Amino acid sequence: MKRNKLIYSMIAATTLFAASCTDFDDYNEAYTDSHPMGSATLWENIAADENLSQFAEILKSVGYDKELQNSRTYTVWAPLNDTYDYQSFLNQENKDELIKRFINSHVANYTYPLTSTLDEKIHTLNNKSFDLVGDGSNYAYADNKIVGKNIPTLNGLLHTIDGYAQFFPNIYEYLFSVGNDNVKEVPSMFEKYQSEELDVSQSVEGPIDADGNQTYIEKVMITTNSLLNKDYLDANLLNEDSSYTMLIPTDEAYTAAFEKIKKCFNYADEIEYWTPTREVPAPAAPIKETTKEGMPDSLVARNILTNTVFNNNNKYNRWVENPKDEYKSDTLCTTRDVKLSNGAELISDQYLVENGLQQMSNGYSRIVNDLPILPWETYNREISIPLFGSDGRTNRPLVEGIQGEEPESRSISWTGKDGQDRLERFVDLIPTQESANPRAYFYIPNVRSTTYNIYVAVVPSGFVDTQIVEEDGVESVKPYERSYKFEVALNYAEADGKVKLGDGGRPFYNGFKQWAKTIETEASIEDFTETREIVDTILVGQVTFPVSYYGLTNCKPMLRIEGKRSSWNKTEWTKIDNRLRINAIILRPVDYDEYLNKGEDEE
Repeated sequence: MKRNKLIYSMIAATTLFAASCTDFDDYNEAYTDSHPMGSATLWENIAADENLSQFAEILKSVGYDKELQNSRTYTVWAPLNDTYDYQSFLNQENKDELIKRFINSHVANYTYPLTSTLDEKIHTLNNKSFDLVGDGSNYAYADNKIVGKNIPTLNGLLHTIDGYAQFFPNIYEYLFSVGNDNVKEVPSMFEKYQSEELDVSQSVEGPIDADGNQTYIEKVMITTNSLLNKDYLDANLLNEDSSYTMLIPTDEAYTAAFEKIKKCFNYADEIEYWTPTREVPAPAAPIKETTKEGMPDSLVARNILTNTVFNNNNKYNRWVENPKDEYKSDTLCTTRDVKLSNGAELISDQYLVENGLQQMSNGYSRIVNDLPILPWETYNREISIPLFGSDGRTNRPLVEGIQGEEPESRSISWTGKDGQDRLERFVDLIPTQESANPRAYFYIPNVRSTTYNIYVAVVPSGFVDTQIVEEDGVESVKPYERSYKFEVALNYAEADGKVKLGDGGRPFYNGFKQWAKTIETEASIEDFTETREIVDTILVGQVTFPVSYYGLTNCKPMLRIEGKRSSWNKTEWTKIDNRLRINAIILRPVDYDEYLNKGEDEE
């Protein structure tokens, strides 16, 4: 870096005092008057060395001899005769590819003398990075021993190597040159989002034109792709100094994954929804939100691609390159920080197509004929309804029949059966009077068009409240141990996007009769004392949403939870609490529940 900065400073100073310097070669000229290291050019030195005759013939065949005679300063690592298949390179018809993939892997801007212990990356003219290492006596370039070193020339330095620098495309380049007729979908998607931008920092400025615009003597264009941005893949697959592993599904595997995932993203053109209100009468019509054109397919594609790229430097993924890594496990972590518990299966050879594993200049690519990502870890996750933030209970009208303006947020701590200390928050819905029942409405975020089991987690009354009990004339403090009786109901759109109304067009009373279930808790405080688990998670029932709400701005289905203790039967009051202490409301995909239950059965 110091060497490059010094040269750049010298050039900048020279430019200020030499307005006529407009040739880009002047930017990189070898200051031979200051560094008299040789009287022959790089090409003349290569051509004169009988041990480099094969390399010289290749250079001559594409006119590269002229490039190595100009005033630009280069370092060349020239492969010795018979250390590579030179005839195959010489016979290559595409001369541009020969320069890019072979010659320019051995040429770099500026001089790299071998004078001390080295361990650095050399960025060659084809924008690849090769290791240059050495201990002061023995040196290697791109894993090839350097035989002749520091040969001075008029326009740079020459080293000779025992072998050649093998060219590997980076993962991004490989996507566009896979050469497999069965891999078109993924490259096509990347191509759709690709663009080129001017790299101002590397381009050479020219004069300002008549309109006041900056012109450039030499433009350097860089490839950009919005799929690589932080809000999508968050992976710079173009970066030569990074290390990634990418799964590239065949078209058949991509289509199979697409059809499977798309079932969770069914949308109507317009989807209706209600907002909580105390207005009387209820609103005459629900609100509508229009689904963005192309959104379902883009969401499905996103859920495929974002689960195919892994940063090899992430501690979860180091074992992919190094099986002996201390962090080795079955878990992989995507560049979007999603943990995939079946990582060993994902990168196993059982899904690799023939010659599907390829080394890249920045990692590895794996062409696979299946993408067995687990739905509940990726595109169809468990939903936990926000109880405490504005996402769920947006404002005061969402809660009815409780003391104060807001439900009381409380917490309880205990030691679980696993020996770990725990702290749980819960919403305490305290009714306005003994004969009343509280009611609360919650928006459900990120709902997919799939089937969920609904769970409500409550804190038993005896763990948070006590009562004074008189027995044989003696008063004592005991847990306030009563069951809960409540109803859970849902309001959501049908497959056509319409929300059905109840009698009189009221959304909050009969409108929730699409699905409702009243349950009563049975567990006593002794049950929880034995298990050392204080939160009671209750399976309420199952619901299938015909449409997906994921990705919509405001449109969400709604859940209502309402106490159902009798308002007049005081005998029921002695065993049923009209106060609700809710720790969580969870919608779990049924396939995830089946997976969890299978694990419990196996244990």
